[in-house]
Amino acid sequence: MENKSNSKTISTSEALQDLEQFYFTLQKCSLAYYLSSEQEKKEIESRYNNYREELLKKKAVSKKDCYDEKQINTFDFYTELTKIMGKVLKDKHSSLIYEENEDIIRYKFAEDFIPYFSSDYYLKKNNYFVEQSNKIIKNTYKLLCECKNEEIRQNTPYMIPIIHNNKELYKIVFFSDTNDKNICYTDDSKKYVFYRSDFDYSKWNVYNSIYNNAESAYWCCPYFYFEPAVKENLFNAFSKSAKSSVNKNIIFIDNRTNQGGSPFYHIQLLFELFGLDLNIFTDYIANLDYSKNPIEGSALLSKLVAEQNIRVYENQKKYTETETEDIKYWRNVYQTYSNDKVDFLLENANIPWLHNKEITNSIKFKGLIVFIIDYESVSWGELFYDYIKSGFNYKNIILVGTNSNGSATYGNPFVYTLKNSGIKMRLSSRTDDSVNDSNYYRQNIEGKGFFPDYWVSTEAELAELIDYLYKQNVK
Repeated sequence: MENKSNSKTISTSEALQDLEQFYFTLQKCSLAYYLSSEQEKKEIESRYNNYREELLKKKAVSKKDCYDEKQINTFDFYTELTKIMGKVLKDKHSSLIYEENEDIIRYKFAEDFIPYFSSDYYLKKNNYFVEQSNKIIKNTYKLLCECKNEEIRQNTPYMIPIIHNNKELYKIVFFSDTNDKNICYTDDSKKYVFYRSDFDYSKWNVYNSIYNNAESAYWCCPYFYFEPAVKENLFNAFSKSAKSSVNKNIIFIDNRTNQGGSPFYHIQLLFELFGLDLNIFTDYIANLDYSKNPIEGSALLSKLVAEQNIRVYENQKKYTETETEDIKYWRNVYQTYSNDKVDFLLENANIPWLHNKEITNSIKFKGLIVFIIDYESVSWGELFYDYIKSGFNYKNIILVGTNSNGSATYGNPFVYTLKNSGIKMRLSSRTDDSVNDSNYYRQNIEGKGFFPDYWVSTEAELAELIDYLYKQNVK
């Protein structure tokens, strides 16, 4: 990061105020912090105390017995806050944000695993990979699918399968936390140049016109950025398609760039596609006991978090004029909680269709689901895949594209602004309804994302793969 010499400054006492606000807000508003281990909390606390001591030493008593407050560059202060956080919490929804003029810098609480690809294709021969020139690449380049998740590292080449010319070939993938157009890598004097994926999202309409037919369906699901009316119209069209697709051979769900949001439309689509009794879903939603389960998912409860939830409701009154049960709940939290009180509300809803063998055995759709993702697939945009595969235990599904974003564990972030420096803290307040699932996502998915069965790095490769899978499954 470039040090911005023209950044505004704050006094030492103002920096101390912001530092204390930063630590207090982290403790009261970050669910990732609340669920972190005692060791992780102590690690952050130690770095906080060390920097606080440094700030206190900057204050010198003048002859008039008042503080001669030295000025601190706000960008330097921001940098120190990022050092306090490190990557301990593994929460990609959360970040520190520094803004100056039109420049915005974000420091995420989890590492990025941005995929970069070789332009060349390789054949696999026994334990080796060869180029067209038959030059052998060292077999130290492991197949990514054979690596345990914890073994996958940044700045290390891996081999991945790609369908090209109707054959299974391989490319090299290289993960980095730098957001560049390409990355150079040298191994044993050989220089590689790896490139970012290159997709043309305008092709959605082309796929839609080709693959919405008697044998297949192609859906590109909207997400929370869409206006409510537009989103509802799109899902109504997909709902009509789903009801008529139970006997189709293959369904393409294109969730590239999907940023997530509420899952209810997507779950309804699955019920209709799978030919399940939709009343199971609608009755569950209608009969939720909000006195026991007032909010979606499991959430951090504090006065500050309640205030943010109420503010969101106030801003959305144009869409929802009726005060819902969860907003009533948050108003009660705000009124009854002290500034220091923090709780964790674990969702106790028994969702009847999840991990239910009877439901799985009742699924009428037997075709292949091709779930398409890229690095811009975030939160529910990537979790929807796992919901189908694990939640409904539907195994005839493959994942294609690149690795997803890896923002899978937490959600519903709010932004808090430090009083003097203006630095923003974006902190998650909710997580999955199962703490066990959340722990799995945190350890294995957060930051890295879901890895596809077949990778694609360009729109041309995706078009070829879609055509290949269609011909393989439509006789």
